[in-house]
Amino acid sequence: MIKLDSKGIMIRRITRTLLVIAWLVLIFLFSAQPDVPSSQISGRASYQMVEGGDCNFVGRNDSVYKEK
Repeated sequence: MIKLDSKGIMIRRITRTLLVIAWLVLIFLFSAQPDVPSSQISGRASYQMVEGGDCNFVGRNDSVYKEK
C-alpha cells in the first residue's frame, strides 16, 4: 500500500470536493431546463446509448432551443 504524506491527502480531498461540486452544478443545470427540452435531450441521450450512435444530442430538432 502506498503511504501518502499530508500534502497528498490534502490534494485528494480538494480534488474530491471539486468533483462533487462539479457534479452538483451539472445536476442543477440539467434540472433548471424547461420540461420539454429536458425531456427531448433525455430521450435522445437514452436512444443514443441504446443504439450506440453518435452523440449529437442537440443537432436533430434545434427549433425547440431557439428563443421565442
